[in-house]
Amino acid sequence: MQRYQIVSAEEIERIHETSLKILEEVGVIFSYRPARELFARAGAKVEGKKVFLPRKMVEDALALVPSSFRLHGRNSDRSVSVD
Repeated sequence: MQRYQIVSAEEIERIHETSLKILEEVGVIFSYRPARELFARAGAKVEGKKVFLPRKMVEDALALVPSSFRLHGRNSDRSVSVD
């Protein structure tokens, strides 16, 4: 399979840094109360429905993400690997 490099490594890093800043300073609205409670117990700041995710929390979670996974379709011929 041919791979394309649309953005540079530097641009990817800038996107990542900006995303972390948004998650930490702007926050994300979660309407589902149990999700907000879960984030609060994990150490995130919660104000009303808005959750502010600290950089370390996001980076720790990203460290647990597998580098690839398989999406299984109802028809196994349609399953795909995501790398």
